[in-house]
Amino acid sequence: VETMRRNHRDFFNGELVNKGRNNKQVIGYQLEVLEEIGFDFGSSGGNEEAEGTFSEQGTPTQKVNVTRRVWEYRVAQCRQFKVENGHMNIHPRDQELGNFASRMRALYNRRLEGKEPLTQAEKDKVRYLDELGFAFDGKFDVNLQKFMEFKQRTGESKVPIKNAPDKKLGTWAAHVRQENNKLNRGEKSDYLTADRLRKLATAGFAFGEKAQRETPWEEYFDKLSAYRAEHGKDPPTSHPEMGYWITKQRAYYNKKVDGDPKHYMTDEREEKLRSIGFVFQAGTRMSEEHRASMR
Repeated sequence: VETMRRNHRDFFNGELVNKGRNNKQVIGYQLEVLEEIGFDFGSSGGNEEAEGTFSEQGTPTQKVNVTRRVWEYRVAQCRQFKVENGHMNIHPRDQELGNFASRMRALYNRRLEGKEPLTQAEKDKVRYLDELGFAFDGKFDVNLQKFMEFKQRTGESKVPIKNAPDKKLGTWAAHVRQENNKLNRGEKSDYLTADRLRKLATAGFAFGEKAQRETPWEEYFDKLSAYRAEHGKDPPTSHPEMGYWITKQRAYYNKKVDGDPKHYMTDEREEKLRSIGFVFQAGTRMSEEHRASMR
């Protein structure tokens, strides 16, 4: 008990400098946890007050209960970090705030997973830092904050891709829309988690028009089979519904014949198309060898 009280005093008096970075961070972590459970750092009881609230510049401003002093100090450090860096994406290896940032992110992830409930003090800290703009989700939260600033400044909720005032923000917005289109097509997105989608929706991010889900290959094949059964031939490439698809199948087949690995014409698909008499080469096609000899 006395050791922790002495460390608490030394922490604010700057007397932990000689203990080294690692020891200072460990002691800081210990003080944070003890503060959360209401540990009495004062010799006369937990309600003793001391100079401990810090302004955004990190200077003392008013008296605060000693059981909140470490927290107030950390908040002031986070604010100062944002002033100096323009964001609150604190790296785990940051000399002053690395351990603190990692612990806060761990609490945030615990809250998301819902497996191990947080104490009320932990919930309050996560909520407060979230409102403060702390980057629990690293660069994603940094970009989200930039979007919110863009929206507040311009009144627009759709970040332009071309001629974007912030090219990095434009690139990020384009990536978000691409990943969202994956989800709309029924595909998996490792980038857009449920929490990130919630944050984007809350911030009013404009995803753009919903991407149309591609018609499955089998559905097009069935339509082609029915067309051939009725007309005795393949549809023309100008056909409004199947023309483009037919052109792609012939292009994929030609790539396969030429040895291009990105042909998308599997043996199974080729066999099915041949079974209904599909014409892979509608006209005379120059061989790859002939084309190579002309280059």
